[in-house]
Amino acid sequence: MKIAVCIKQVPDTDDVKIDRKTGTLKRSEVSGILNPEDMSAVRMAAALRREMENKGEKSSLTAITMGPPAASEVLREAMACGADEGILLCDRAFAGGDTFATSLVLAEAVKKAGGFSVIFTGRQTTDGETGHVGPQLAEHLGIGQLTLVRRVRRHVRSQHDGRAGRRQSEQKSSLCGTCGCETAGKNGSLYRRKGPDYDNRRSA
Repeated sequence: MKIAVCIKQVPDTDDVKIDRKTGTLKRSEVSGILNPEDMSAVRMAAALRREMENKGEKSSLTAITMGPPAASEVLREAMACGADEGILLCDRAFAGGDTFATSLVLAEAVKKAGGFSVIFTGRQTTDGETGHVGPQLAEHLGIGQLTLVRRVRRHVRSQHDGRAGRRQSEQKSSLCGTCGCETAGKNGSLYRRKGPDYDNRRSA
């Protein structure tokens, strides 16, 4: 199973500078860090990969990010946490792109890399906090999405079955589906290559 996680380098919130002419962040003058909520997605994706490897099932984890050359640092961090490889999408044409443009570029990268059964993202980033990119990515790819996932594990029947748990307000949900494994983490999102076919069991 091929697993992908989309991550982003964000400015350290203690050192933010804005270009007054363009209204965009001066990323080259600010130290960058891995977006905290993307780290949740990385850890959950890595945990899923380890679970499959421990059960003798072949899997791989690819981290993908869009940004300037310095963004390669977050790919290294993701690989230190369990990713097998990293993909950096870097072009001056991407500078200052909104969430639609960002998700479109990520979607094209996912298509080109090909073969992913499941894609993880964080819920939102600290430099925008829109929460748009994950859902837009799913729309561009024409796949279903599952948000606010707290835990994920491979279901016992086959490597293409999975179960994810999430909490909404005071309710807990357990969702089962086919076509990939589930994931994301307390603040993450899960995207499937096919539309969701869930058996949703709720408990207070």
